Amino acid sequence: MQRKKDMAQIQKFTYALIIFLSMFLLVTYISCQIRVAIIIHKAPCHRDEDCDVQWPCELPNVSKCIDDFCDCVLP
Repeated sequence: MQRKKDMAQIQKFTYALIIFLSMFLLVTYISCQIRVAIIIHKAPCHRDEDCDVQWPCELPNVSKCIDDFCDCVLP
């Protein structure tokens, strides 16, 4: 009887470990994808002039360097 109880506890522990590990990997993957999307969709810059070539905008927007990344803003 004790052996069955121990086996059940080991099985529950294994299932819980798999669930938490998969959740951890999922959250890690999603956060990496968000970081990559942010980096891909914004060009790095130091001045507004850097953005004119790297980050062209449709009129009437102009490209500005905001927080070291180019972005299109209304003038």
